[in-house]
Amino acid sequence: LGRYVAGGGGVAPLYEGEPGCADRFGMQLFQAHMEQGANGCAALLRASDECPALDPILDIFLSAHPRLAWMRHVQMAALAATPHPTPAAAPDTSRDAPRNRALDASRDASVGGAQDG
Repeated sequence: LGRYVAGGGGVAPLYEGEPGCADRFGMQLFQAHMEQGANGCAALLRASDECPALDPILDIFLSAHPRLAWMRHVQMAALAATPHPTPAAAPDTSRDAPRNRALDASRDASVGGAQDG
């Protein structure tokens, strides 16, 4: 896929007309997604996030589908306006979790007591 989408990067074409395949492939991919309905359209709008090299082809496709272009515009504006939270630490689900929490609590208590004194 990278060979077709990224333009090959100086690689000799395998067959005549191969350089134009990226655009045709991307357009057919987006058309297939659109024909799947709501789930397909959601995947279509995420495509360039998952494969940034598809972004110019998606722009061309969306120029022919203004409603989808509007949805993409709203999606990008919402992402830009939303602060990205830092991921929380995963909860300890091991069999030692109760002991680990007890150790953490006693350590926190001793640190807090040392700071008070």
